[in-house]
Amino acid sequence: MKQVLIITTAREFETGRQPVIDLQKFSKDALGLTNLNAEVSIAALDELIHVIDATEHRIYIASTNRDVAEFDFVWLRGRFVPIMNEIAIVAEYLQRKEVKFANESYAHREAFGKCAQMHTLAHLNLPLPKTVYCFGEAAKTAFMKHLPFPMIVKNDHGGHGEKNYLVHSEAELEEILATNQDTKFVAQEFIPNDADFRILIAGQKQMIIRRQGSADSHLNNTSAGASASLVNEDDFDPAIVAEARKFAAALYYDMSGVDVMFHKETGNHYFLEANSQPQIISGAFVDKKQQLLADYLAEKLKN
Repeated sequence: MKQVLIITTAREFETGRQPVIDLQKFSKDALGLTNLNAEVSIAALDELIHVIDATEHRIYIASTNRDVAEFDFVWLRGRFVPIMNEIAIVAEYLQRKEVKFANESYAHREAFGKCAQMHTLAHLNLPLPKTVYCFGEAAKTAFMKHLPFPMIVKNDHGGHGEKNYLVHSEAELEEILATNQDTKFVAQEFIPNDADFRILIAGQKQMIIRRQGSADSHLNNTSAGASASLVNEDDFDPAIVAEARKFAAALYYDMSGVDVMFHKETGNHYFLEANSQPQIISGAFVDKKQQLLADYLAEKLKN
């Protein structure tokens, strides 16, 4: 039996539109006009759970635990404008899994945010912290199902450490979600660390900055008060720089700040994000950044 999935932008369309259940029935009746033996399932975007790491990479429906890639055809349907980013993430996932869906153009829109970047890292087989994303009622349950405490919970579209929490308990998680209901969060495994590294890429050159947070914060952002030191490139693994460049290139970022963290016990490295708007005219080592920018502009403007 063929399996069809309708993914809608909401459980019910806005007032004056037909409810989702009518769309499901209409599709079943349409299939009845064919000689196909098919089943139609339906799910809303906020019922989808994204689980992304080296060993598990899937988007599944919370109520059934079925991966959206298990279906023979997926119909993306609804009022997309406010939520096009989530549609693009799902569409690209389906495309990479070679699942037919409508419309293919959705996969050609560049999705952004931390969830989208973690999917990119997984597709590239680059190391990342285990990540869970859900922006619906199932978020708390999904985060706790897939991640132990402490965990990192942060704004999917945040920057400079804004709405970035180290969460130690269910009560803390409940409070964060309850007081930030308009924020879409990703949850990630906590990586014990002494610092992280910003690989600032500009064209063919880069500089590397080590950032160390204060003892009372898990954040290593210099904008959040972390200290910074310049790293000699000869002392940094060139393979990791190459991976950072591969990550930035996959996002079409010619100028980017790629953040990487090392587990202080295992020594394993994990990519955290690629910032398309890294600090250039402020923060640490502005003179070095200015020279990096000068070299980048010269590269772009040469004949």
